Amino acid sequence: MNKKTIDISGFYYKTPTRVDGDIMESFEEYFKIDTVSDFLKESTFSDFLYLIIRIFKEDYPDVRSLATEISEKIKRSTPAVYKSIFRKEIDEIKWEYFINSENKFEYYLKKMRFKFNSNINGLNFINVIKEVLDDLDYEFNSDLFIIKNNSIEEILISTDFLELKINVDKIKYY
Repeated sequence: MNKKTIDISGFYYKTPTRVDGDIMESFEEYFKIDTVSDFLKESTFSDFLYLIIRIFKEDYPDVRSLATEISEKIKRSTPAVYKSIFRKEIDEIKWEYFINSENKFEYYLKKMRFKFNSNINGLNFINVIKEVLDDLDYEFNSDLFIIKNNSIEEILISTDFLELKINVDKIKYY
């Protein structure tokens, strides 16, 4: 599997299962998520970060599907605090949501922050971020990537964390 070509379409809109047709057709989308999950577990940490950014770069994903594949809730708060299920390089993952003002039952990801453990220097991954954003229009200033016309608005990188800020104009409700 390759971080640039692995099929990530399972994290986007899924056609509902049809009762009168072949139900396996719709399950194939869910199987794609399993393939990505396996890759995220077994890949290098650089490839892990690359693929997470790529998933958001391609389109606003079904965040709940992604969250269940990479994290487990440890603290109910705002933002919600999770631990990584299988990446020892990550101390915690914070998922910060906002509620749709027009429909209180819809909520969207606003920010996602990966806090690295003390053995990781996030600044070592600047080139990974540049690689995944290569085909986009963006500005970079020492630790901040500002992406234009994309579902990712900003990526902030420091020695301690990587944070994705979502472009609210590109969100989708799944």
